[in-house]
Amino acid sequence: MFKTVPKEIKDEIISKAKAGEKVIDLAKLYGLNDKTIYRWLSNQAKPEISILGHNRLKRENEELKRISGLVTFELERKKKVEIINKSNNIKFSLSDKGSPWQNGYKESFFSRFKDENGDLNRFETLGELVEEIYSYISYYNRYRIHTSLKISPIQIKLKLGESVLNISGT
Repeated sequence: MFKTVPKEIKDEIISKAKAGEKVIDLAKLYGLNDKTIYRWLSNQAKPEISILGHNRLKRENEELKRISGLVTFELERKKKVEIINKSNNIKFSLSDKGSPWQNGYKESFFSRFKDENGDLNRFETLGELVEEIYSYISYYNRYRIHTSLKISPIQIKLKLGESVLNISGT
């Protein structure tokens, strides 16, 4: 029942199919089943792979699995944070992307923070970085000279405290 096709004819059919002729038309022309021609084409398409190539693909696959795991972990962590925020009625106030003027005070703070602290990668441990951030925030909120008032926040507090005392008559 199977028809033996000479190698020359088989190669001719394969080359015509690769050149763009429709497999169904080739099957009718040569009196073959189109599945036979598709099988020949798929056998032609199987590339030979070296051991080095196999090992390289194996390493790339492991790296992709690792990256996929990290992304999955981050997404799960993000979902947990969102659940905690919703359960504690925490709402984030974010400005629109590309609209820094909506949060001018934050932009000002982070601009100064970056300028005054330089490269944050210089810290050897996370603890050193956290300590620097806390000390800078303390400085920023208490001792830095406010640009428009030309006075530090602590001095403002002291002046306001005195004026409140004077108004109350004590």
